[in-house]
Amino acid sequence: MKCTIFTLILVSTISCLYSVHGHVLLNHVVVEYEIYTDAVTWDEAIQRCESENGQLARIPDKRTDDLLRDYIYYSGANNSVETGFWIGLNDRATENTFVWLNGGPVCYTNWAKDEPNNNTKRNAAEGQDCAQLRKSRDFKWDDEYCNDIRTKGYICEKQVCNFCDTC
Repeated sequence: MKCTIFTLILVSTISCLYSVHGHVLLNHVVVEYEIYTDAVTWDEAIQRCESENGQLARIPDKRTDDLLRDYIYYSGANNSVETGFWIGLNDRATENTFVWLNGGPVCYTNWAKDEPNNNTKRNAAEGQDCAQLRKSRDFKWDDEYCNDIRTKGYICEKQVCNFCDTC
């Protein structure tokens, strides 16, 4: 079930810094974030975002992170999930080298204390390779098992238009 949609604008000032003004502008592309409270695995979240012409969300800076977290609280979405929300950050290819699904640069992080930790207690072979906004850590970032050990909500990012296009 889709919880909510909200739109932010970020205007690029230099390659990894942004300012907020209503929609999100990532590399001169306006995007919107959609927050879903369905409990799914990371791979299912990827598929669901892609089925709606989106991708798991990138969080480019503190302002966007704060706005997402604030909206999760103020919309009540925090009460609809048990553990948190998937985002598009992972270190599946190389341990401790986190990348966005689209391969873009990781310019900002907001890891919870002692994270990422690649905990292997529940899956020694893989450990924790996918990122979430973890509910019990005030929706700060946490590496988590990608499979179905713990399902959670997810945040999709969709391109609205190119900066030079008419929106």
